[in-house]
Amino acid sequence: MDRNKRIRFKHYEYTQDMKSQPKHDGYIYEVSPYAMIWKKGRYYLVGWSEKHGDIARFRIDRMEVPKISAKERRPAPEELRLEDHSDRIFCMFDGPEETVTLRLKPFLVNQVADQFGENVTLKKKRDFLEVTVKVHLSPTFYAWVFQYGKDMTISAPEHVREAYAGYLQEAIDEVLGE
Repeated sequence: MDRNKRIRFKHYEYTQDMKSQPKHDGYIYEVSPYAMIWKKGRYYLVGWSEKHGDIARFRIDRMEVPKISAKERRPAPEELRLEDHSDRIFCMFDGPEETVTLRLKPFLVNQVADQFGENVTLKKKRDFLEVTVKVHLSPTFYAWVFQYGKDMTISAPEHVREAYAGYLQEAIDEVLGE
């Protein structure tokens, strides 16, 4: 990053027999690195991915040692906010960005603050609170909501509620073997 250059590397994943192998048949990613962030006990590189044509995140411990490219780093988009890449993205699984409203029991305020930061606005309703936040929809977001059971639900928008219900139904069907 200090040299203002792009980097190139292979990214690795595990096979079913727990052997490390390059992702996408050894594709060499070219990335303009902007920052490293710490999330859930791992470091991630945040940068512009030429392959994705967008900002992407890569687990650093799954990267081959990067090689510095001769190409200059692409300037960071003006709208890039690194906190968005740690607060809105769950376990670094990306998905479409959506504004969602969560309904939660008051005792979950700390969990919401831990995930989304202290600058969220909680609205008091009868015996629950509502918070509207931007997230990247992914199975890990749905799993994060689910861990709180009936004490946290997605209340809007409707298509996200339906997607969450579908995610839960698929899990139930798998468990029951249907």
